[in-house]
Amino acid sequence: MKTLAEVQYWIYIVGAIGLVYCFWTFTTGMYMNIAAILLTLVMFLFSFNIIMTFTRVKNWNITGLYLSGAIFYLIVTAIAGLLLAINLGTPYIKIDHLQYLSLHAHVAIIGWVSMVIMGVTYKLIPMFTLSHGYKLTFAKWAFGLINAGLLGANTIFHYKDTTFLYYIFVPLIALGILFFLIQVLLIFQKRMRKKLDIGLKFSSYAYLMLALATILGSFIAFVDYENITNLTLIYGYMIIFGYLSMLIVGQMYKIVPFLVWYHRYSSKVGLEKVPLLKEMFSEKIALYGFYFMITALFGSLFSLTLKNEIGLVISFSLMFLSSLIFSFNMATIFKR
Repeated sequence: MKTLAEVQYWIYIVGAIGLVYCFWTFTTGMYMNIAAILLTLVMFLFSFNIIMTFTRVKNWNITGLYLSGAIFYLIVTAIAGLLLAINLGTPYIKIDHLQYLSLHAHVAIIGWVSMVIMGVTYKLIPMFTLSHGYKLTFAKWAFGLINAGLLGANTIFHYKDTTFLYYIFVPLIALGILFFLIQVLLIFQKRMRKKLDIGLKFSSYAYLMLALATILGSFIAFVDYENITNLTLIYGYMIIFGYLSMLIVGQMYKIVPFLVWYHRYSSKVGLEKVPLLKEMFSEKIALYGFYFMITALFGSLFSLTLKNEIGLVISFSLMFLSSLIFSFNMATIFKR
């Protein structure tokens, strides 16, 4: 429903600005609750819209299965976020607030965001790499293991003294992510297009960073990480900048040129000379952005580990430069 999508967009903008302001000023109570309610409403409207679309699907594939799971975890994430916002102003949760916050963040990243990424990966990566002749066995196992781990973790986190079960469900999630990465590797191995363009370079390194973040996250789950300097900061940085940001950049280099090209030039094919997709932006400049981002990413991780402030400044500067290159290329595409 297009109208509903437009309505939820404006509600989302208001709610997001309100919540950011409350976090910035640490304003709890009524204002934070209103912002959280607005965002929760948006998530429910979005979920309803997607579910209505799902009802029209006749033949389900692995992508649809993952996306349906992602919608479920989006609803769970929204409800948990609302309850946490209320708890900041009017504490009612008996166990540690930070324990629930950790659960909230991981359900959002693994259950909502990553399930979307995984489901779409099974559709887009084979299309971009021209991959054929592989089975989706690992993808099915990954779906089952991740869901078993997430549902179990969501249950036990509401209680104290559940260490034994915690040590079962966390490895299930990690094993599920491992199976997903094995499936991605099999898809890449079966590709006909051997050379990786800039979009796939970014994406392939993003999957590598997901593997490293999973290893680090599993380590954090089983050790007293509070005594290890910057460990959780390193973990979060790997997820946001290494995994999610690199994947978003990579996929936008694939999707945005195609959408603009289709809108601008598809009707002119055969009538006049039209640019190739790779000519819609400067891949040479994009490659510099790729190297800057990789250098910035690992430089930041080493600098955080060694508590080197100069290294952090240099690394963050390189990351900013990489973002400018990406923005320049996106602007070049849209100007067409």
